[in-house]
Amino acid sequence: MKSRKILPILLSAMVTFGITTAVSVTANAVEVAKAPVQNKHNAQTSLATPKISKAESVYEGVKLSWNNVDGAALYRVYYKGKNGWTKLTDTTSTSCIDSDVYSGGNYTYTVRCITEDGKKFSSGYDSKGTKLTYIAAPEISKTESVNGGEKLTWNKVKGAKKYRAYLKNGKQWIRIGDTTSTSLVHKNVASGKSYTYTVRCISYNAKSFTSGFDHKGTETTYIATPQISKLESVNSGVKLSWNSVGGAEMYRVFYKGRNGWTKLVDTAETSCVDSDVLSGNNYTYTVRCISNDARKYQSGYDKNGESVKYIATPKVTKTNVTYNSVKLTWNKVKGAEKYRVYRKNGNTWKRIADTKSTSVTDKNLSAEKSYTYTVRCITANGKKFASGYDSKGFTATTSPVPPVIFDKTSITVDKGKTYTIKTTVADKSKPITWSTSNAKVATVDQKGKVKAVGKGSAIITAEVDGIKTTCKVKVKVIKIYLSPSNQNANTYATGNTNEMAQCDKIAAATAKALNRCGFEVMVAKSGTLMQKRCPESDKFGADIHMPIHTNASGYGNYTGGTRVFCLNSSGKKAAQAVCNSLGAITPGKDDAVIYKKDLYEINVPKALSLYVECEFHDTVTGSNWIRKNINEIGEAICKGLCKYYGYTYVAPAKNTKTTKKSAQAVSSQNTTEPTQPATENELVQEPTTVSQQESYESVQMPTEPTQPETEPTTIASDSIY
Repeated sequence: MKSRKILPILLSAMVTFGITTAVSVTANAVEVAKAPVQNKHNAQTSLATPKISKAESVYEGVKLSWNNVDGAALYRVYYKGKNGWTKLTDTTSTSCIDSDVYSGGNYTYTVRCITEDGKKFSSGYDSKGTKLTYIAAPEISKTESVNGGEKLTWNKVKGAKKYRAYLKNGKQWIRIGDTTSTSLVHKNVASGKSYTYTVRCISYNAKSFTSGFDHKGTETTYIATPQISKLESVNSGVKLSWNSVGGAEMYRVFYKGRNGWTKLVDTAETSCVDSDVLSGNNYTYTVRCISNDARKYQSGYDKNGESVKYIATPKVTKTNVTYNSVKLTWNKVKGAEKYRVYRKNGNTWKRIADTKSTSVTDKNLSAEKSYTYTVRCITANGKKFASGYDSKGFTATTSPVPPVIFDKTSITVDKGKTYTIKTTVADKSKPITWSTSNAKVATVDQKGKVKAVGKGSAIITAEVDGIKTTCKVKVKVIKIYLSPSNQNANTYATGNTNEMAQCDKIAAATAKALNRCGFEVMVAKSGTLMQKRCPESDKFGADIHMPIHTNASGYGNYTGGTRVFCLNSSGKKAAQAVCNSLGAITPGKDDAVIYKKDLYEINVPKALSLYVECEFHDTVTGSNWIRKNINEIGEAICKGLCKYYGYTYVAPAKNTKTTKKSAQAVSSQNTTEPTQPATENELVQEPTTVSQQESYESVQMPTEPTQPETEPTTIASDSIY
């Protein structure tokens, strides 16, 4: 017969959470042959048959309960095995536990009364028996503190549909959650506090229990996951700070590397600094609790971690001092958006400037006094610090008051212009000696008048009694962007040529003259569109954007002279200088500066735009004159710009001056041009209707056309009056 472990249960039991705690007894009655089959010689069936009232899965096994039968001395419990009904135990109690059972197995039981000596049956039995599928009680295999609570893990029970986890509260068990999984996280926990848990199986609809439970439970102490409260860039690296965790013995800090989470340091503190970091890089960290011997984890950790972009502390690399100022220069910090400069004021730092630059000058200081500074990075909006700072700072001492003080320590002067340095002299009886470090860039007279003569930088020095005061002079060279017409459909009256071909030549001649006189020049590529030229002009940093065209009335009977268009009065002086110079040599007499607001190349460029119309090409006189005086036109435009900017005009090695009178004489040799119109209305300066050659460029062309940059055959949209 199968060996079994028997736990008989007394009727008197203490019930906790619906489970009977039974007292075990030993059954020593002798098994009656083939029990519970009736033997006519020893059976007495005067007593009622016991009825099993309850069969349930409990922590120890299958618990059977039946009614108390009057007159019964003893009960014999049977289970149905392979060979039929098999004795399980004899007991005087009305319950017992079959502990030799397996979860998910089906079991059938019956009970009958027997005599006190266990030799005779005193009742019948239920031949069908009571059936039950045994579901074992789950066993908690692991408890661990994780990020967010205490995690319980238990074995998967065969036959179980669902589980219910409980928390012990005094003498009661409180439900904390139902799940089909074999783990659950208890979230409502406090760090450093002990908790006791148990788990039991329940039906899928959660209306009935299908197993017992461990009434002692599993006790554990919860240790919360440390939460990083602050990540900041400090002078020495990335500083991490986190909360103090109740019950924690030590902390382990991790950073996320190429291979996942990597140990940074173990510490009993709630902060640490990662000094092995590079400015502008992002770093991710997490922290968890560990035991004092650093062998066990006590808590979970934040798997996502907390990230920060490390911004290094700026380091002051240079100071330049005067008697009343200190100029600080520091390294450019990778990832920095802005810098804040402080001056030490007693025990505090006083903010003196915010800047995107890597230098600042602190002015209006006292002579021969020490000042201490520090710099830190801030966000673009200036509301947050992005780096640490050097708490010791950098100290600089101002120099003594010099005998000569300049109004400015650095100036920028356009080439050809002058600037007189204003001075304050301590002893006016002592002479000042002025000098320049580079006379090819800037000269200075003995009254401090500086003249910019060439591109570059020079140091102007005033010396008294061997003590020098200096001013840095930067000479700016004027930049001219030339944009020759690309209108090859506008044909000339003579020469089998067109406006684009001749304006390319004029632009080349103008560029040659301007370069010779010290200007910096860029000429637009032939045939390109104005929508491409304007951004190119802006990128070049042009001071003057100059479209170069030749004019046309559309009727071929008007030689009108020079026109220079500009946006408004801000450009009038420059436009007039060019108009006067060019108008002096053109055949036409009707020279004019005209304000125009509807031209693309006047409105769009950032530079001042001077739109030059060099005579009318649709008359024989105008066409002949333009073609024969290309170099003279270029020189005249250059002269006008030189006059406006104060540059010295440098004539070409072989210069042939052409006056308006002689130009008219030359061009009239091969012309049959009719006489000029006598009335103002016939000048056609601003016609109300225009032909293809007269149409102005539109300012309403915000996007780059898809037309390729090869020489166009027709560019009506770019044609000009």
